[in-house]
Amino acid sequence: IYTLSLHDALPILDKIEYKGPLSIVADMMIHAHHVPILEALLILMRSYKQKITLRVQDPGMIELVNRHFPSINCHLVSETGNANNEGLESYQRMGFSGFTLSNELKLSDLQDIRKRIKNCDLQVQGPILLQYSLRRFLSSLKNNTEDLIETTAYDTDLPNRLFSFLDTTHGHLMYAHFHRCLITKLSELKALNLDGWIIDTRGQCKDYKEIAIQFYANALANNDKNPYSEEIITKLKELSKKPQKLGFFFVNKTDDDWRDEKTDRIRKNTIVAKVIDTKKK
Repeated sequence: IYTLSLHDALPILDKIEYKGPLSIVADMMIHAHHVPILEALLILMRSYKQKITLRVQDPGMIELVNRHFPSINCHLVSETGNANNEGLESYQRMGFSGFTLSNELKLSDLQDIRKRIKNCDLQVQGPILLQYSLRRFLSSLKNNTEDLIETTAYDTDLPNRLFSFLDTTHGHLMYAHFHRCLITKLSELKALNLDGWIIDTRGQCKDYKEIAIQFYANALANNDKNPYSEEIITKLKELSKKPQKLGFFFVNKTDDDWRDEKTDRIRKNTIVAKVIDTKKK
């Protein structure tokens, strides 16, 4: 699928000679001043003859889509949220034709969702977005007006975990200290029978893009295990300078892993503290 960003698509959509399925990504945080360009894009999209999909991050945009182009495929990108069946089913009833599932979901949750939700894709490779804001925090902090500012920061308790931060014309983005990599779990991934695998290569070098895309393409075409998977993972780690991990594909301990520091035993249903009052500053 050929993919264009929102701002790239508007001036050239009526000139594209590409005849395959087209996907336009508007997964930024849509503020009021973005609505006119999105409306203009929807009006222009009606004249495009090929199959076309609009991917949005804001579920409220379905109202705008239904007003201007109700027959279009509108896909909800929920990589950082919407991690339950009920929420996804309500969006499906609103008119969304497909979903990018949350990266927080573990395999058992994904299996359950696939029984009830149609047309789903999932990120299988690449950097994991943790936070996103339209505001450019680094540019104001550094008094810097550059289009792209990159930096890293580490967890004081875990100094080996380097988190990446980007300030771009689209806002402020924070990424996890690792890349998601499901290469070692291809059999479980294939069994989900997803409609799409997302390989996110933003900010990566050309070799990373080509190696990752080629490997997963071969994996889809070939049912046999690839004997060079460990070699591929090592190469992707070297190119990205990031660990290649499963992420939350099998377990997410964030909410229930309370450990006793002295015994390292997990404490269940333990009150750690009580908030009495809060005041600004």
